[in-house]
Amino acid sequence: MAEGNGSGRIERIEALLEKMAERIEKMAERTTTNAWLHEQRLLKIEENLEQMQDEEKAYRIAQRERDAAADARVDRIVTSIGELISRIPPAALKS
Repeated sequence: MAEGNGSGRIERIEALLEKMAERIEKMAERTTTNAWLHEQRLLKIEENLEQMQDEEKAYRIAQRERDAAADARVDRIVTSIGELISRIPPAALKS
């Protein structure tokens, strides 16, 4: 009978060890899955940041072009005004 009890205990221990091994394996799978999901999220964030930087760069380039066009228009206006003023006789400017 002593053998039966010892044998039963060993079987229970083996069964418990199997359950623990299964649980550890499931935890490892979840950890791997979570790490993969975390990595995917980081990649998406990186992608979004790159896209935002590209959009910001394009905006700044377009803004510089708009500013250059506005500067050119102002220069033309100032030049035109200067030409008009230069046509006014000096005597008319003194009064």
